Order: sequence, then structure tokens, then C-alpha cells
Amino acid sequence: MAYTHTKEIFTPLLKRLDTQFSFDQPVHITLTGCGNGCAHRSVADIGIEGLTAKTKDGQRAEAFKIAVGGSLLAGGHFNEVLKGKLFTSQLYGALAALLADYQTQQLANETYYAYFQRLGIDHFQTILDQYLAQAA
Repeated sequence: MAYTHTKEIFTPLLKRLDTQFSFDQPVHITLTGCGNGCAHRSVADIGIEGLTAKTKDGQRAEAFKIAVGGSLLAGGHFNEVLKGKLFTSQLYGALAALLADYQTQQLANETYYAYFQRLGIDHFQTILDQYLAQAA
């Protein structure tokens, strides 16, 4: 029931991110091609869900939406979906932008969830919007 291929995308994506970033606290990132809650996208720090979208020339292509701020800790919290769809070629850049911001803005030993709670969804939307504007 998946809308996108995930295994071919996720492993190299994570390896690339691992070479660029290192954190004191783990960042839980999930990718699912299924819209039915597979891979528990809704409780990840960064959850990525595959879908299809139209390209500029009207063709259907694999795309993704990103959600941030999920947790199973402190009573739990479903992550919140950011506006905007990303094509496969944009996924790494968008995640790198989100992680670079966390790397520079996080407080000592601050988890991604606490960072999200401190800054709020609008902060993350701005990061994605800036990335998409730059990538256009």
C-alpha cells in the first residue's frame, strides 16, 4: 500500500546525514511510504511520509511530507505536519536544513522534542519554506 519506495531512499539518506551531523541526543527519524501509520511516523522527532504529487510539467512523481515534534515521552505528542511537499531530490536538503538548525540552536542536552516544544511549529515551517524557496 506504499505510495513511495522507501528502502532505496532511506538507507543512503541516513548514511549521508550521519556523516554530516552528530548530536548528544539521538534524533528519531522515520520514513514510510504508507499513509496508514506504518513506521510510526506520527511519534518520530522527524517523520516523513511518502505520497504522490504533480511535477511542474503535470506528471505524477514520488513526493514526501515532513512532520516534526513527535514523542512517546512525557505523555506523548503526535508530530505536526509542515506545509509543502518535497520530491525525492529535495528530501536530503530539507532534512539537512532542519538538522543544521537543531545543531546550532539546541540547548545543552536538549532533545529534539524539547527543542520543538521550545521553538514551536512556526519556526520549523520557516526553515522548510526557506529551503523550498532556495531550492526552486
